[in-house]
Amino acid sequence: MSPSRPDAPAVCLDVGSTWTKALLVSSDGRSTAFAQHPTTSADVLSGMDAVAAVVGGSLPAEQPGPAVLACSSAGGALRLAVVGTE
Repeated sequence: MSPSRPDAPAVCLDVGSTWTKALLVSSDGRSTAFAQHPTTSADVLSGMDAVAAVVGGSLPAEQPGPAVLACSSAGGALRLAVVGTE
């Protein structure tokens, strides 16, 4: 799912104004786990970590960690900056 690790699963995060949602997608494109958590506006990473831990916890321990991909569908009061090159 990741350009650097196409055989690895991916955790896809959506940070919204109200809810932060995570979907675990297997390397063959199947949705295998879902979780949501209220968006934590004081520290948005707290909510992101919470949902990523839930869906990532469904992976076998011996499997390498999944790629994490995030976007924001938030409008209104949540202020979020995304910085990166990958």
